[in-house]
Amino acid sequence: MAGRGQVVLQKSSDQFGVDPPTRTAKLERLVDVHYAPVLRLLTRLTGSVSAGEELTQLTFTALVQSWRELGGESAERAYVMRSAYNAWRRSQRTRDAQTVDCKALECLPAQDPGALDFVCSREDLERVYASLLDMPDNHRAALVLIVLEGLSYREAAELMAVPRDTVAKWRLRAVARLRQALGNGHRTHAEAG
Repeated sequence: MAGRGQVVLQKSSDQFGVDPPTRTAKLERLVDVHYAPVLRLLTRLTGSVSAGEELTQLTFTALVQSWRELGGESAERAYVMRSAYNAWRRSQRTRDAQTVDCKALECLPAQDPGALDFVCSREDLERVYASLLDMPDNHRAALVLIVLEGLSYREAAELMAVPRDTVAKWRLRAVARLRQALGNGHRTHAEAG
C-alpha cells in the first residue's frame, strides 16, 4: 500500500471531468488535513496501530476512487470520518480475534487531552482497551467518538447514522462496562495485596 499522503489514483482524471492538477491538489489536501484524525480514530476502534493504518489507507483509497466535491470543511470532515467509520464497520464483519497494542495506544494523542484521566496505570489502560474490544461495536464506537475523539452527541449520531438518544444510551452502557472492568481489576489488586 502507499504510505501517508501517497494515495495512488487508479482512475484517469478525465473520467471525472476535473482538471488533473486541481483534483490532485484537492486530494493531497484532503489527505494532509484528515490523515491524522482518521488514523487516530481507526487505531482506537481497532485497538491496533497496524490495523488502524491499514483501514486508514483503505479509507483514503476509497475516497480517491469515489472523488466528489464535499462542500466545505465541516461537510468534508463529516464525510471523511463517516467513510473511516464505515471502513471499520465493514472490517468488523470479517475480524479475527483482536489483541491490544497498549504501548502504541499510549502514544496516541487524545483529541481531548483529559479524555483518559480516569486511567491511572498501564494495567488499567490494558483493561480499558481489552474491555473496549469486548464491547458491542456500537457501544465501543460511541465511547471512542464522544470521549476520546471529542465529538458531540449530535456529531457522533450523524456519523453513526442513528438517533442522538441511541448514541447517548450506547455511551452510557460502554462507560458502565468500563467502570465494571476497572472496578474488578482494582478489587483483584486489593485482594492480592
